[in-house]
Amino acid sequence: MGSRTFISDGKMKISSLVERLSRMNMTSTKFSEFLLKSAGAIVTPGSAFGGYDNNVRISYATSLESLKEAMKRIKEALEGLVKQNF
Repeated sequence: MGSRTFISDGKMKISSLVERLSRMNMTSTKFSEFLLKSAGAIVTPGSAFGGYDNNVRISYATSLESLKEAMKRIKEALEGLVKQNF
């Protein structure tokens, strides 16, 4: 969750929120569970790939419309989490 990958919707970069989340010491599993509950988005914890606990994987094997909707919901969930904790 200290990723430098940038996902932009033209207004903000999700990565800046993810960097703030890394200060909360969330494991990739806990972060994945948060996204499932808060955004209805499924991501794979990085820990499932052998020690990448600061990362998550997002599949893009779907339509562009579905990806845009998922990114919108993830962004909203992250913004809410950051507001609560910072």
